Amino acid sequence: MFCVGSFNSLRLCDQTGWSHSLDKPETQSIFCLEWSSDGTQVAGGCGNGHVIFAHVVERRLEWKHFEATVRGRKTIAVQNVSNDLMENLDFRDNIIKVSFEYNHLIVVTSTQCYIYSTKNWNTPLIFDLKEGNVSLVVQAEKHFLFVDGQGLYIYNYEGRPVSTPKWPGMRTDYLNESTVTLSNDSVAVRNKGDEKVVHIFDVVTGKYIPDGKPFAHKMEVLEVALDQCGPASSRRLAFVDKNRDLHLLNIRASPNAAKKIMKLG
Repeated sequence: MFCVGSFNSLRLCDQTGWSHSLDKPETQSIFCLEWSSDGTQVAGGCGNGHVIFAHVVERRLEWKHFEATVRGRKTIAVQNVSNDLMENLDFRDNIIKVSFEYNHLIVVTSTQCYIYSTKNWNTPLIFDLKEGNVSLVVQAEKHFLFVDGQGLYIYNYEGRPVSTPKWPGMRTDYLNESTVTLSNDSVAVRNKGDEKVVHIFDVVTGKYIPDGKPFAHKMEVLEVALDQCGPASSRRLAFVDKNRDLHLLNIRASPNAAKKIMKLG
């Protein structure tokens, strides 16, 4: 998302340019805007000499018959649309990231991570964060991962750490939903220094699979995604390259076997 400031106007837009919010503060022209590192607040310098602060709220996520809405900086409302039951979840710190998939709601605040099950909204699993600057949360059926300024961490839904994959020249500031993908047994990350390279790790060990080194395509990779069904032995990575061609790769093939890439379309 991005913000646009003008005379007595502050607009919030998505990456396609669609406007999601328009506020009319009496600030005269807004000359400069700056996002907080966690992407939840924006500050702006105004023509009347004031500094304006705005917070992103009303973010909405859906999973099956549940809908979660960030009502404020520290509040989330969860509605079961099948029976209209509503749960209000309050937090002591500002909400940074929210993810809702596979019957679990993950809420990251500036100090802690909360894991809610759709079966019980009253007693979340909670663990403290080493760093409050979480930029990404990705879920799979059995595990989830989050990214902060120091690394990539994989946890199970009981709040226990599983692994912390690392790779040479690791940078986390560029990682997003298109360049990181997770399944029950594998995690894949598109490299930043060389965008032809994809690092593929085992979720439990955090080590490269299947042969101890990353996968290298013949041209730059734009997006990656792991399939979520079937056994680990048949796990496949789908990726889109610079030519917008879609490819499939069996990432769990024997280390001695040649890596076969199937081009679709």
